Amino acid sequence: MKKTVTVPLSEKVEHDGKTYTELTFRPMKARDALVAEGEESQVMAGYKLFAALADVPVEVILDLEMVDLAKVGEGVAPLMGKLPDMTTVN
Repeated sequence: MKKTVTVPLSEKVEHDGKTYTELTFRPMKARDALVAEGEESQVMAGYKLFAALADVPVEVILDLEMVDLAKVGEGVAPLMGKLPDMTTVN
């Protein structure tokens, strides 16, 4: 398994005086499943998990363009213990 995945952003995100042009995600650990405990929204729970894996405030994830959010989801899936869809693998 890869140690990290870096996702370049098509649109930079600025938050709290910092500019993000890419996000680097680490592999998920069991304790990360608790990051969004009590969060009623499954969408927000996912955003909080992405933020934790990238060590950025959740506001950074909230400000991503949808195309970048999709790239994050695809890139981070293997780090979360999810296997790729084997029907699309050549």
